[in-house]
Amino acid sequence: MSGTDNAGHADAALGRLEDLPSSYRAELGAHNLVPLWPSLRAVLPPGKPVPKTEATAWAYESIRPLLMQAGALTPIEKAERRVLVLA
Repeated sequence: MSGTDNAGHADAALGRLEDLPSSYRAELGAHNLVPLWPSLRAVLPPGKPVPKTEATAWAYESIRPLLMQAGALTPIEKAERRVLVLA
């Protein structure tokens, strides 16, 4: 299997951000959260980082429902899609 074939397989396995409900994506954005799995494409293979620093505080009580929904929306076979990044 070539590197190109592996890249296509990885994209299919990770899915697309657009596959998530738009209301869920909007809530994530409102809390300065992003799913980890779409970001994996940018770091596999590693590239040059583009740092962005902004002070943010996350209250667990306000983001817990989104964390729980990430688990409910995603089957265990795609567990990497259950990870949210504090961004």
